[in-house]
Amino acid sequence: MRIRSYSLVLLGAGMTAGLLGACTPPAGTGDPTTTTTTVPPAHQIDQDNFPATAPTVSTDLADCVLNPVEPTHVQSAQTFTAGRSGQLDQVDLMISYRDPAAAPLSVSIQSTTPAGGPSGVELGSGLYSGPAAENPPAMIPLSSPATVVAGTKYAIVLAESACVSTAIGAAWRLQLGIAEYSAGGYWASQSVGAPNWIDYFAVFNGDFDIRFRTWVS
Repeated sequence: MRIRSYSLVLLGAGMTAGLLGACTPPAGTGDPTTTTTTVPPAHQIDQDNFPATAPTVSTDLADCVLNPVEPTHVQSAQTFTAGRSGQLDQVDLMISYRDPAAAPLSVSIQSTTPAGGPSGVELGSGLYSGPAAENPPAMIPLSSPATVVAGTKYAIVLAESACVSTAIGAAWRLQLGIAEYSAGGYWASQSVGAPNWIDYFAVFNGDFDIRFRTWVS
């Protein structure tokens, strides 16, 4: 009786293995009822120029017209090289001054020219109407995100969105004389109307970098 019982157990195990084999799909196939959900890439920091060293100066960021006493920047820009491909949907900036009477700041992401400056072609944009913010910096979501490609250079361009005050609209922090960010640089326009961009590194033989951070999803 024990031998028969033992043989029956072996037979049952073989039947079970056979049934499992019949239900197992061939190699390389999957259960047709199974669906795969693709999780979108996380919203995360890409480029980050907030080093531990304190910034040395604050520079004019945006004006509607040239100040008759001291010409100031109508527009400012910081170029950068994307490290990730995706949707650039937020920039963080160290804004040291904001005129409460000024219009919201226009923040745009632009492609760059062969010379390396802003091209005027907007890829994404947003507005900032908040106060000065340095620590923590101003976190500016882009209502129209920019599609960026890793290894490509772009520009963060800031200007007043409308002329409602002739005072300095805003200023932001930058570091002088130290190569903090090697994949881009500070550009400024001192013209009314079409921008006339100046590469501060080339003109003044020194490194100028704005404190900024980009976020890509």
